[in-house]
Amino acid sequence: MRRDSVTFGEMRRCWLCRRVKRIDDFSKKLGGPDRHYNCKACCNTRAKEWYANNKERGKASRLKWAAALREKAIIAIGGWLCVCCGESLRSMLDIDHIHGGGGQHRKDRGNLGYYHDVIREPAKYQVLCCNCNHSKQRLGECEHKCHKAASTQN
Repeated sequence: MRRDSVTFGEMRRCWLCRRVKRIDDFSKKLGGPDRHYNCKACCNTRAKEWYANNKERGKASRLKWAAALREKAIIAIGGWLCVCCGESLRSMLDIDHIHGGGGQHRKDRGNLGYYHDVIREPAKYQVLCCNCNHSKQRLGECEHKCHKAASTQN
């Protein structure tokens, strides 16, 4: 191991900028107590440079990661099936806040934060198809449920 990668008490030398910085200036490694060898500032600079030079690859990577996170979120709340009408076409399915407020939640947290919230608290959400979700938003209840209630009363 290189001497400059060793921590000196609460300090560590960054491999890129060669400065000695506080240990808190280094990100923790996943799955362990150890820290990275490059400081957060250098890591951010390198990441920005990489994305500037690899825009298409970076965009494809982010989209793939977001799709996988959406899949985890939908599976966490019951899977690929509309709870109202039974639609199973994946491109037609949405995540619905059972008690409303989804638009503001998505604005506040962004898509990825929103998906993490769904995974963390699945009882607050349900899977609806676009039609049922839109109907619920406009009418307060899905039209399928309205029609079912009307047919049982007759």
